[in-house]
This record gives sequence, C-alpha cells and structure tokens, in this order.
Amino acid sequence: MYHGPLRKTTPLTRINDDLIHDEYSHALLSKHQELFIGKNYRDPLIIDEKNSKTTYFNANFLEKSFVYVITETVSEYPYPYFSEKTWKAILCKMPFMIVGSQYSIKKLKEFGFKTFDQWWDESYDNLPTTKDRILHIVKNLEILSKMDLNELKQMKKSINSILEHNYKHIKTFKNTDLENLRNNI
Repeated sequence: MYHGPLRKTTPLTRINDDLIHDEYSHALLSKHQELFIGKNYRDPLIIDEKNSKTTYFNANFLEKSFVYVITETVSEYPYPYFSEKTWKAILCKMPFMIVGSQYSIKKLKEFGFKTFDQWWDESYDNLPTTKDRILHIVKNLEILSKMDLNELKQMKKSINSILEHNYKHIKTFKNTDLENLRNNI
C-alpha cells in the first residue's frame, strides 16, 4: 500500500515552534514585538501592490540595507540547496548571511565564491539545526546594529572587492556549471 513520498526533512512547523521556546528567542521577540504587532509597515519605496511588476525587483530597496539575510527555500536538507534567493544577493552585490542548509557557506566557497568571515562570524554554517543557525545570525546582526554608521561605511568599502568578485564569478560559474552538467549527463 503506497502512502505517498517519505519525508526526508524535518517538518517546518517543528522548526517554527522551536524558534520561540528558548529564553534568548523569547526575550528577543518580546523586545521587538512592539515594532510589528498591530502595525502595517510599508516602506515608501514600495509603490505598488506586492508582487506587481513595478515592485517585484527593486534594487533601490536593497540598497538601503547593509546585509542581505537570505532565507533559502529549505534549511533542513542534508545538503546545501541554492535558489534564486542566493543568486539575487550576489547579483545585487550585497553582503549576505544565509539561513539555509548546514554547510551552505562552505559550498559557496567550494564553488569559488567569497564570503564575509573576515567581518562577521560565519561559524553558524556548521551548526546542525536551523534554529541554531538562525540564532547565531541574529547575534551577528545585533553586533552590526550596535556599530557606528562610520564603521559600517568603512566595512562596506572593504567588502566591495568581494562583492565585485562574486558578481563577476557568477557569470563564469553559470557557464562552468552548465558545462559540468552537460559532461555528466
């Protein structure tokens, strides 16, 4: 008797439940919930309805951010999985942290991309659970949020060479990746 495909990943609801059940997460939520509860925040750069052609991809919106927190499609796969979300950060020349599967940063480095371990702690990539990786990323963001604006501007300048490298590399990576796929079929 067939009962459908077997699940090989942890159910998403368990991950969400775990995220707010530890002391650190609860304190963080309590501290910042007044910013979001009962309010509809709308950035002035969003000029149309969600997912409309005029606002679907708005680089100006991204330029207002210092770091792109990529929330990949899956985070409990047994191997890294990259979607358009990761490639968008690279194409927009944004420094990033990835909420994705374990060893996602490591795999990007194997692909020839450079990451930002010189500026923040990327050891979250080695942590076994999504919850632990998210909490570590939040701590990184808290450290960045306490930095002086001039420090952040200096950091951004020093990161530019990596952003340019990744932007150029993605073009050759695409061709190399397609060629490898052709050779292995």
